[in-house]
Amino acid sequence: FKWAKLGNVNCDHMVSLIEAETAAMEGAIDKAATMYNDITIDSKDIPYLQDRALAYERAGLFFKEIKSDVIAKQHFNKAQQYYADWGAKAKKIHALQQACYNADITQ
Repeated sequence: FKWAKLGNVNCDHMVSLIEAETAAMEGAIDKAATMYNDITIDSKDIPYLQDRALAYERAGLFFKEIKSDVIAKQHFNKAQQYYADWGAKAKKIHALQQACYNADITQ
């Protein structure tokens, strides 16, 4: 990714997310799981709430896909928190729906 190699630190986390997505699409499940975990652990360094939320949401979708429901729900919970902090109520509700919670999704 040319733009990342030029030193734009604001996009490093997005490169990591794209690499995790690519690993997942290529079927490298262990590699993708490690990468998603690393991204979410490092998300405290991501300067943008919406990007933190997206990292957790994508990780949640990945873990849901590989049937790691407990981990998926943990990631969806964090995504909801960051979307709420960002003020994105519709995305918070969407993350709830993706997690298939039996919850009042209008909160």
